[in-house]
Amino acid sequence: MCTPTRVLALLAVSILAAGCDDSPTEPGDVPVSFETIALASFSGFSAPRQQVVRTDGDWAGAWETLYAGQSPVPPLPAIDFARQVVVLAAMGPKSNGCFRVEVTGVTRKARVSLEIEVTDFEPGPSCGCPTVVTQPAHVVKLDRFDGPEQFVLRRRQVSC
Repeated sequence: MCTPTRVLALLAVSILAAGCDDSPTEPGDVPVSFETIALASFSGFSAPRQQVVRTDGDWAGAWETLYAGQSPVPPLPAIDFARQVVVLAAMGPKSNGCFRVEVTGVTRKARVSLEIEVTDFEPGPSCGCPTVVTQPAHVVKLDRFDGPEQFVLRRRQVSC
């Protein structure tokens, strides 16, 4: 026979074990590989922007904005939009040179949608950062997906 204390202890362990599952995926979810095209600290994105680019015209415009104010602008990478898409993540102006943004994960959710995780890394209080306004951006390419997409934005403080 179980005592009330033992039952409560078993219940607590079960709840804690369930809460420790940090897996963000559900059955049927598939991680998607991606490749970095550009990682910039001084982009031309003056406001936060997360976008899936699916056409040559949109890609040329995004690349032009990414390198606005810089000379020379690197050549536009060729993307086969019949087979690939580009994901752009920019977080707008930041107050110092230690901020960065990254596409940190892409997951095909049960084959019907795409979840794109973007992490905004901010410096911790002990960081000695250059005092300069930046506009961090990250651009990646991955296999084409025509379903709906959802951006999940995360903020993470890093220690230096």
